[in-house]
Order: sequence, then structure tokens, then C-alpha cells
Amino acid sequence: MRDRPHGRALRGLGHPGARRRRPRVPSLAMSAEPVLVTIEIRFRTAEDPRQLGERVRESVAMIVGRESLEEFRVRVLPLTEKKPRGV
Repeated sequence: MRDRPHGRALRGLGHPGARRRRPRVPSLAMSAEPVLVTIEIRFRTAEDPRQLGERVRESVAMIVGRESLEEFRVRVLPLTEKKPRGV
């Protein structure tokens, strides 16, 4: 294996210190009027969905503030069908 010159990036990793530019997204942060934001997420898990929902709710409350959290719902949908009884 050859030694690579000091400071030279490995192939595919880019230039050291180089940053990727993100596309500019319009911000509502300057908005004078308050807005209501709805975020929907869905994920698969084998963990307790109620406990995960509570952790997500707490995280959102910490981000936006407890008084700003208008509504939070957790809905659980099974991924497997239940077998009918007596068959």
C-alpha cells in the first residue's frame, strides 16, 4: 500500500475542509404572522410505540416550547394481519 501525500484526500471523500453548499430554502423565520405547522412521520419499529411517541412529543415540546405544541397524536397500525379465530 502506497503512502498518500499529507493533506491529500482519499478518492471520493472530497477536498479536506471543503463544504458542500445546501440549496437556499425560503425561511418563514422572518414572518410576522404565526403559522401552524403539521409534520407527519411514519416508521417501522418493534419497540413500544407509545413510549416512542412520548419521546418524540417531549423532543418537539423542547424544540418549540410546551406552550406552542398545539396537538400531538400517536396512531399505531399493525403491519401483519391477524389470523381469524377458529379457522
